[in-house]
Amino acid sequence: MAFCCVGVAAFCMGGSFGLAVGIGTLGGGSGTDILRLLIRLVLRLRVELAAYVAAHKPKQLTQPLFYTQRSEGFTANTLTHIVNGIYKGAGISGATSHSGRRTGLTNLAERGVGVRVLMALAGHSNMATTQRYIDLRPAMLKAAVELV
Repeated sequence: MAFCCVGVAAFCMGGSFGLAVGIGTLGGGSGTDILRLLIRLVLRLRVELAAYVAAHKPKQLTQPLFYTQRSEGFTANTLTHIVNGIYKGAGISGATSHSGRRTGLTNLAERGVGVRVLMALAGHSNMATTQRYIDLRPAMLKAAVELV
């Protein structure tokens, strides 16, 4: 379950909330149960973020939305370090700040979700960008061959 939560955190970093799910990798629930839980989590995150923005309206659009302990705005680098620390704390080695996004998009693609839907979830404006996030897995190749 820790991996799934980390995936959501990493996916949210991209500027739009979406699903990044390491389905069934850890924890006791089925992949479907975990996906349903994460959909509810993401929807709740959207509501909470909207409430936060409404309560803390920036005076200028360039003003940071979130601040560090030093009262500086979070940067992409700050968030990358936070996510990498979460992965390390969860005992996941070799992961990067985009691992959750890559895993989530690949899992959804493997389940038949179209690239245009994945593109919208990821907040990408270019389909080629989304396609680079989708890892090719042996099970995907096998499923494609079985369609012939």
